[in-house]
Amino acid sequence: MNIGLIDNDLCSTKKQHYPNLALMKLSSYHKNNGDNVKLIPIDEMNGLFQSQYDKVYCAKVFSDTETPEYLQNKGIIFGGSGFYFDKAEKLPYEIEHTMPDYNLYSDSVIKSVVPSNRISQFKDFSIGFTTRGCIRKCDFCINRNETKVYRHSNVSEFLDETRPFIMLWDDNIIAFKEYEKVFAELNETNKPFIFKQGMDFRLFNKHTMDIVFNSNYFSYGGKKQNKAFRIFHFAFDNIKDAKKIEENLILYHKNRSYACRIMFYVLIGFDRGMKYDNDFYKEDFESLLFRIKILFKYRASPYIMCHENYKKSPLLKHIEAIRKICNYPVYITGKTIRQALEMSNLTITIEYLNSNYEWFLSLKLDSLLGKIDTDTLDEPIS
Repeated sequence: MNIGLIDNDLCSTKKQHYPNLALMKLSSYHKNNGDNVKLIPIDEMNGLFQSQYDKVYCAKVFSDTETPEYLQNKGIIFGGSGFYFDKAEKLPYEIEHTMPDYNLYSDSVIKSVVPSNRISQFKDFSIGFTTRGCIRKCDFCINRNETKVYRHSNVSEFLDETRPFIMLWDDNIIAFKEYEKVFAELNETNKPFIFKQGMDFRLFNKHTMDIVFNSNYFSYGGKKQNKAFRIFHFAFDNIKDAKKIEENLILYHKNRSYACRIMFYVLIGFDRGMKYDNDFYKEDFESLLFRIKILFKYRASPYIMCHENYKKSPLLKHIEAIRKICNYPVYITGKTIRQALEMSNLTITIEYLNSNYEWFLSLKLDSLLGKIDTDTLDEPIS
């Protein structure tokens, strides 16, 4: 059979940052069964292309990616969280647990749709899940109906020995009771690895920190790894978690004997009460500022993650201004918020903050490296 695969996210005007793992597994499965498989490039998609294939799969990860009208055909098999969110049908076991086809995305496709600083993620990483599921039931998350974390696969299932690095997309690895075994398995590969989705900092203790921060974690310094360029990803989505996050940040600095940087995804724009009124958007904005203040105090960098409803906020332009400077540490490290905004000519936001949240403008993110003497710190913010 002739099998056509469509990465719907490639149809977007946005640049593609990651390969579609489900399509890579479908490709491998069909090739192993003697089928001809092709990732259909955008310039070959039209109303007639489907006649060239016996079966066509179309997948997407992001719900805001538009699906061209000529793809909305009953003969095409659609799948992925971008279409069905948490109701997306799972791949059959024999496909889910096959080695991904790491050659699916050709060099020409990668060059045309992938930012130059992201090409490595298509060419240098083995990609997969060692666990699935989560314990948090966050309403905005695809795992909102999950109740536990369970083992999904061994690393060997998706490990390409020719690739120098490993990227894990586990949703909450630290909530897995045997997470230490997973880290040991990863360390044994001698390949630097990274949990890209972020880890649950609320579950950390001294022992967890020793396991995670002393692991063979990936460094952003290129193929020549440098511990000082390691970035560990966490999340600070809810202001109600401030006390626990701050307690663990203090613990992190008290016991720190390793070189690394820590970064927190900071959610904005999602109303757990589903009201989305002006009171919510004001409180949500203030929560963002407060969480950034906590992270700056402990030399942790924020990465602003916007739920789609942030676009409805009357403070949208100020959210985008803060996101612009915070999401790129080079813009903010060693500077006050005011200085970073001035350098980006974001004067309207400076004026707004000066009138309403003047304290925020004076915040400064010092070097992301180096240990803080926690005994010299003021009382916890939270």
